[in-house]
Formats: sequence, structure tokens, C-alpha cells
Amino acid sequence: MTHGYSIDAAGNRVLLLFCANDIALVRAAGAQAEALCNWSGADILAVVSPHGEDWRAHFWNPDGTEESLCGNALRAAAKVLCAPGERSKAITSRHAYVFGSTSDQYYFEAARSDVDVLDRGDGQLDVDPGTPHRIVFCDSLDDERIAGMARFVTEGHDPRNLTVAAWSEERRELQLRTIERGAGETGSCASGALSAFVALTRHRPDIDALNVSFRSGERLFVSGGRETIVVSGGATILDSFAGPCWSDIHELASTVA
Repeated sequence: MTHGYSIDAAGNRVLLLFCANDIALVRAAGAQAEALCNWSGADILAVVSPHGEDWRAHFWNPDGTEESLCGNALRAAAKVLCAPGERSKAITSRHAYVFGSTSDQYYFEAARSDVDVLDRGDGQLDVDPGTPHRIVFCDSLDDERIAGMARFVTEGHDPRNLTVAAWSEERRELQLRTIERGAGETGSCASGALSAFVALTRHRPDIDALNVSFRSGERLFVSGGRETIVVSGGATILDSFAGPCWSDIHELASTVA
């Protein structure tokens, strides 16, 4: 049985599919990623399969390129799989992440040891919690430099996502825009929020938690301890579907390709 959900994870539309732990089936889904995202309006396709007591997760962008992490997709999985107070683990192509649910929030958690940071020496940082982000701090999210940098990402010249951050000391809030490779600018980006938090707290170690707002109006919350960083926020199931076999999804994708 294949079943799936369309989920709004804080403005990031996720098409979440569940299937058997069979790499051939997973790759079949990935081959249809562009058509499936077009059909559902998704910003990301996530395919989740049982893996012992845990889950294995694969991600594809709307242009069909494979992604190594989507934090909002893991939060979407928590919406479906975790009752309040429950936690689970997802294994991706690079790392393992914890995801879970509180009473009304859904989160994913990364180990600090899995987050790579490169100081470029030009006031910018590359932060990679599983998918790379170029972090640029500006006074305004409409800084005139952003358009050119964003074009480099969307045209495939830069393999990193671009996350532009403006820090408000008064509100203790990060304002973000994330332009994602293979997807363009999205309503929110959980891995971008995590990466911006890591970049900010390298210079502000007194900050251990903060709100993140996006230009879309969506919000996430990030907190960090000595060992882990957690990104949490809301998620809403928009639609669900089920089929007796994977060919249903293949045929659906073929009709909308």
C-alpha cells in the first residue's frame, strides 16, 4: 500500500509519500518528482520508508534534483507519525535526525556535531546541517544585493541555498528569506532557520533560543543546547490519498507530466 499527504509545514508545501523499504520503489518516486510536485503544488517531495524501528527519508526538489535534507518535511512526517510527546528518527543520505511532536508543534532535531560551518572570511558563513546554506546578514531582507545572489542559486551556478538574515535585537528575532536550489524562494525553510541560528550564535553565544520569521509571514522557533539544535513550528494536513500499489502514483505522475 502506498499512501501520502499534502502538508503545509509553516508555508513550505510538502508532498509526503510512504512506501515499503524498497530502493527501487523509492527511486521510482524520485524519477516522478517534478511531475508530482507540479501536480500537488509542493515545494518538496519526501518519500519515507520503514527502517527497523526508525524511518529512512529521501527528498527531491520540484525540478527533480535530489536533496539531502528537508527539515520541514521531517516536521511534516512528525505531524503524521508522532502523537504528542512521541519522537522518532529519520535516516537520510548523510545523517540521522530526530523528529517529534509536542501538543501543537512539530519539530526536527539535528546533532551539533553533524553541522559543518565554514567561515568564508568575507562576513559570510557556509553552514551545512545536511544541505548547504550560504548565510548572509543584512540590515534589510530587501537589500539590493540579494537579487543577484538569488539568481546564482536559481540558475544553478551556486550549489548552496541562500539564506538572508536580518537580526532584530529589540524583538530577539531573526527575519529570514531562503532561496532554495531546485525550488526558488519558499514560504519557510527549517534547515535555513537552523543554519542562520548557528551563524548568529557563533558571535552571540548568549542566545540559546529565538523566533524566526519569514517574509511570507510564516514563523518557526529555534533552540540550541550543547549537543543538539531543534527547529519547531506548526503543520497542517491539506489532503491525503491512498493507493493499492506504487503504479498508481506512477500513472498519476504520468498524466500530469
